[in-house]
Amino acid sequence: MGGARRNVQRTNRRWVAAQLGISYGYMNQISYAHAAISPAFKAKVADFLGMPVEDVFPHGAERV
Repeated sequence: MGGARRNVQRTNRRWVAAQLGISYGYMNQISYAHAAISPAFKAKVADFLGMPVEDVFPHGAERV
């Protein structure tokens, strides 16, 4: 079952990455805090989720 769940998660990340207009590799870098996120991209993510930026990124611009 673990392999099936990983495949679903991978597919979901690929779909989200495509919706946000970024590569799957960049999505992974963001997910594991290996890449910085610009304020404009934070706003795009928040809009995609239908939430305020402050709720999605509660620590502000200083943290990913």
